[in-house]
Amino acid sequence: MSIIPEIKRCPCCETFNFIKVSAVIAERHFSNLKNWTLKQKFICRKCKEELGLFFNNSQKSEEKIVWLNNLNIEEHYLNKLNALEKIRSKLFKIKNKEYFDVLKDIKDVENKMHLDKIKLKVKFKIQRRGRLI
Repeated sequence: MSIIPEIKRCPCCETFNFIKVSAVIAERHFSNLKNWTLKQKFICRKCKEELGLFFNNSQKSEEKIVWLNNLNIEEHYLNKLNALEKIRSKLFKIKNKEYFDVLKDIKDVENKMHLDKIKLKVKFKIQRRGRLI
């Protein structure tokens, strides 16, 4: 833990935030960020969104700030996509009707994930506009 706070930029609203980095928070592991460790959770001072500061396990100097709501959407659909990808890899050699059905399902899940991310961003922009007024 350092005494001097770090200055980080919010990926949502581009505001600078002061963060005091403490010990590693290990309460939740994100499967789409396997090689990254959640170091600190904080709330942006302007947009009031929950953000996470992640450090790379292999390279300690590399760090990333991620919008946790966006990460939760990816996490929700990741298990479905992984299961469909396993089925697709099994059916890859024999390209029959089942294979193309699985491809269609994968595309549908990716579209749902993309739509949920867009809805989240629109909701964020509407909330942000309401705070400005």
